[in-house]
Amino acid sequence: MKKKLYLISALVLVLSLLLAACGGAAEPAPAEEAPVSEEAAPAQEEAAPTEAPAEEEAAPAEEAAAPAEAADPNSLPRNETLYFNGQQWGSVVGWNPYSSSNNNAMAISQGDNARVTMFETPYLYNMLDGGVYPLLADGPFEWNDARTEITFKLNPAAHWNDGTPVTAEDVAYTWATHIKYNTPTGASNVDYIEDIVAVDNQTVLVKAKLDEDGNAVNPLIVAAYVSSNYVIQQAWTQTLEERVAEDATALMADPAEDVAFSGPYYKYFTDDSKVVMIRDDNY
Repeated sequence: MKKKLYLISALVLVLSLLLAACGGAAEPAPAEEAPVSEEAAPAQEEAAPTEAPAEEEAAPAEEAAAPAEAADPNSLPRNETLYFNGQQWGSVVGWNPYSSSNNNAMAISQGDNARVTMFETPYLYNMLDGGVYPLLADGPFEWNDARTEITFKLNPAAHWNDGTPVTAEDVAYTWATHIKYNTPTGASNVDYIEDIVAVDNQTVLVKAKLDEDGNAVNPLIVAAYVSSNYVIQQAWTQTLEERVAEDATALMADPAEDVAFSGPYYKYFTDDSKVVMIRDDNY
């Protein structure tokens, strides 16, 4: 009987060992989780490109920051800045010397008291002594004996802000444009001035309109024209004409933000409370 019990116990022990061996063999199954880490690796590799576009997108942000150097009216050196009030009521509308609707008193005002900060006349009229003095011109103008024509020369040093010289063609083309588009300047002088022509690069001839007796209709207005009205660059005028398709209304309504000028100051900043002009060091 004891032998049978030993035999049964031995069989149970053998079966237990076999089962334990089988159970131990099943444990390596979790080792198959290794491929999971291999699949995770591509996830990290895919994550890398998501950072690259972020850097690529950041680059335009740095480029966009470049125009941040906008005009700052609060950074002007106090010892080089003149402040005054009056003249300007409301915001500036434009910088167009062909227009009379710029609301820009400091830069554009033609007549006996013409503002010559940005645009210039051939001569300046001095209200204190009644004299006329050269500005763009070189020396006094001369009448012919019949007082029907004025001749004057331009100062060779006069130039536009782009560095090109002010020429007699600029003077002649300015007049032709006033007449062609019936600007306020053209309309107020067409009955007294017949034509303005360039004799050569530096010499201008102003022809008075004559009455039936061959005399100038009003020689005083002819003389006043050269000290009251701006010379405007021919090249810029042609750009303006092309932009507005030679439409008179559009030409005078253009704000002329790109206008050429010959004066010592130019636009820097404007808003509804102030107008700031800065010196052109190349003047």
